[in-house]
Amino acid sequence: MQIGVEVAPGVPWMQADGVWAILKSGNFGTESFFFDALEKLGIGQ
Repeated sequence: MQIGVEVAPGVPWMQADGVWAILKSGNFGTESFFFDALEKLGIGQ
């Protein structure tokens, strides 16, 4: 498993076997959390 950039404090992207994943509990991030996450991965708009 590789740990990627943080989207929010303590919430990084992770990659395993070519699959990127992000695990988010309800109290992390803003309303745009997932849009921000895609942008940081380089696939956002």
